[in-house]
Amino acid sequence: MGTDEQGGPAYAVYDEPGSEPIILEIDRAHVYMHDRVVLSASPSAGRACVVLLLHMPMGEVSFARLGDDRWTWVAPGSCTGLRRRCFYQDAMYTDVDGLFYLLQIDDSIVSLDLNGSSPVA
Repeated sequence: MGTDEQGGPAYAVYDEPGSEPIILEIDRAHVYMHDRVVLSASPSAGRACVVLLLHMPMGEVSFARLGDDRWTWVAPGSCTGLRRRCFYQDAMYTDVDGLFYLLQIDDSIVSLDLNGSSPVA
């Protein structure tokens, strides 16, 4: 994060490693930073509403419950079962089993359980 030519807040976004940055004002930066937002319930459900965020870099996953102070990053690896660098590109939630389903760039699907003390894929 930095400032644009007028001194307003802006983000330097890199399309590829080593490329020159594109300077984006905050109102345009979300296009490069957030890919998808999925809710598990209506926000009127309070903490029962989980917000799942697919974001850069590389379609990573974070979530928050209404009332949380910050996002929780779902780290890929053996602790969660999420594969590394999978470019999660879409997601959905079903209240039938209480799971989120993530679509990877290779068209495979992984389930994500956020109901316990730690995320599990």
